[in-house]
Amino acid sequence: MPSQPSEWPSATKPANRGNLDLRGLGGWLILAQISLWYALIGSVLYLSAGILPIFAGETWGRLTSPDSPMYDAMWSIIIPFEAIGNGVLIVLLSYVLLLMYRKKRLLVPMVITYFAAVLILSTAGFILAQYIPLTAGQGIGKSLSKLIGNMLTCLIWIPYFLKSVRVRSTFVN
Repeated sequence: MPSQPSEWPSATKPANRGNLDLRGLGGWLILAQISLWYALIGSVLYLSAGILPIFAGETWGRLTSPDSPMYDAMWSIIIPFEAIGNGVLIVLLSYVLLLMYRKKRLLVPMVITYFAAVLILSTAGFILAQYIPLTAGQGIGKSLSKLIGNMLTCLIWIPYFLKSVRVRSTFVN
């Protein structure tokens, strides 16, 4: 019978990773940083080029005027919801990136909050869009795949930020 080790690894002891230094913004955190910056840039572009122009031009009137053939009362809910939601995500994501580069302990709960907020807002937006007959059938595949992508993002990154040795040893301030 093989002899058992004199001491079993425990959750309080760091795992033996050889000579690897598992501190700093390396490893999988590089991919996390790229993803977060990509999300920030995408959100800013979507808000500034996709949503805000609706309020400035004639589009808002066409969508919210009962005399218009494109009218639906839900537009006056969905468009501000998208604008406010994206604004909140931009602020939250900017704060997450600031915490990341300052290596603050608060990063983990805030990045989880960010991923959960993205999932909640995208789910709510998807559901609300189904109430507008003009958009209910259009782009459902794209919207649904985006929603599934957000779910997968949560399923991957939230456990990573909770369990990673690198995250635990990097964000300590």
